[in-house]
Amino acid sequence: MSRFLLLIMTIVIASSLPSCSRREQTPPKVSLAYAKLLSSLDPKAPGASFDKLQWFARNHSQYTIASVVEKELKARVQLFVGDAFKKCDVDVNNPTKEGLRNAMELCKIN
Repeated sequence: MSRFLLLIMTIVIASSLPSCSRREQTPPKVSLAYAKLLSSLDPKAPGASFDKLQWFARNHSQYTIASVVEKELKARVQLFVGDAFKKCDVDVNNPTKEGLRNAMELCKIN
C-alpha cells in the first residue's frame, strides 16, 4: 500500500513540474522594449550586443519573449564566430589549432 501511495505522489509531483517552467505571455511594454533594444544594437560592437541581449533575457525570463531573445543571441554568436573563422581562413567543420588561435585573437580584439 505504501508503494502505491509513493507512486501516486511521484506521478502527481512529476506532472506538476512542467507547469512550473511555463512562461507568461509577454506584456506589450516588454515587447516594445525588445524591439527598441534590437534597433539599438551596434553590429560593430558584438560584445556589447551580446551583453545587452543576455541582460534582457535574464531580466525577462518569466515571459515567452525570453526564448526569442535566446534564439537571437545564439544566432548572433554563430554569425560572429563564423565571420571570425572566415577572416582567419579557418574551416568551421575541420579547424586547425593555429586557425583557432587566430580566430580567438580576432575575437579578443573585437
